[in-house]
Amino acid sequence: MEEIKKKSTFNIMYGTSLFIVLGFALSAIGVYAWNFEIGIPIFSEKVSDWAAFATYLSGMVSPFIALLVLFYVVRSYGLQKVEFLKASTTMQSQLEIDCLLRRQDSIIKESNRLIELVLAKFVSTAYISDEKYIDWYNSLMNFKSTTTQPKPVKYYFENFVKFKVRGDYPNGRPDFPGDFNYLITLIRNIDALCSEIVRIDQQLEEVSSVFSTHVSEAFVISASGQIGDLIVNFRKLGVFNTTNRDYLNNF
Repeated sequence: MEEIKKKSTFNIMYGTSLFIVLGFALSAIGVYAWNFEIGIPIFSEKVSDWAAFATYLSGMVSPFIALLVLFYVVRSYGLQKVEFLKASTTMQSQLEIDCLLRRQDSIIKESNRLIELVLAKFVSTAYISDEKYIDWYNSLMNFKSTTTQPKPVKYYFENFVKFKVRGDYPNGRPDFPGDFNYLITLIRNIDALCSEIVRIDQQLEEVSSVFSTHVSEAFVISASGQIGDLIVNFRKLGVFNTTNRDYLNNF
């Protein structure tokens, strides 16, 4: 807006100055025609006097016209430079926005991929491949056997939470099996990616105010509820509750 005002003021000044010069020149021509062509002399009738006056007038007016032209050229160059810098800045900002959006899009895709891995692991068959996990699952389900048919991770997890809530582990919960730790690692990675999405959102807001009302994709991911219940139950088991260690920033 300020730049438009400057341009308008410059155009008015230049137009006024040009109008004054042209008016002065036309007035001189009119006086000459009146004096010699119409035949009603009001000044000298000698052409030589007029020639001398014209030379004098040219010497007086020419520097003013030259300065006016120089001012216009310099001012036009300045305005063009400002426009070029503005266009260059706009282009640079757009390139930065495109770069940030592409990076954010890749992070969002990676977050969704990890969420799919969490959901797939949660309903997949528990990975019981050694004696440690067999003992853990057997003790969890209150039966003794060296062999047992594995059930989905969800089944063991929900029972583990139920036992924890009703107080079956007064001295602390047993160590998690590998499946649980795998889920915890995936969730932490998802949370870290959401934090990166938030950081990019802040950068976008700094580049353009258009993104000030933008709903963060990190909020969309965390509010979707796809892994929300799983995280709630993990917190019942004492996970994701310790600030500055395993606390989740986005869930």
